[in-house]
Amino acid sequence: MGHKMSHNIIDKKTLKYACFQTIFVRKPPLVMTCEVNIQRTENSSVIMDHFETRFPEIEHTHIAFSNCENQTQILKNLCHYQELNFLKMDPKTFMAHFPFAFPFIFVLFNKEKNIEHLVEQVVWFVNRTYVGSRFVFNEWNQYNNKIIKDILDCYNFKPVSGYKDEVICYERFKRNA
Repeated sequence: MGHKMSHNIIDKKTLKYACFQTIFVRKPPLVMTCEVNIQRTENSSVIMDHFETRFPEIEHTHIAFSNCENQTQILKNLCHYQELNFLKMDPKTFMAHFPFAFPFIFVLFNKEKNIEHLVEQVVWFVNRTYVGSRFVFNEWNQYNNKIIKDILDCYNFKPVSGYKDEVICYERFKRNA
């Protein structure tokens, strides 16, 4: 038997709001979105549905990865999305094997128990973003958010207001000099 999932789904209205606010300074040839440590399918569905509806003229690739036990259910629920790339691996393996040339416009971070691992993930993704990119953190109140806030501040990410305490959204407002 599998263990009981402790990860919460973000309120769909909150996640849709974060997606809706995402803007492009310049329309890229490819939009990359990602869900880190996917546990359930609802969040990735919201992200993919939104970007497909809002930016149909731009090619979109969504990457979802995790070492979770419910891989079969995730694939069953999301297999109809052509833009989905599901990878059964932990974040460290993903970061070591995928040096993407295209930046990510939207990344959803689900609960990471180890703060050092979360810092590594944030730094890896932040170096693959551009102006307008958004990071959404699920279960934000479980993190040492001062460390993450300081890292994001160094890369010109600012918090976007209007979110519940357990979810926070950051947007990149300018490139580093």
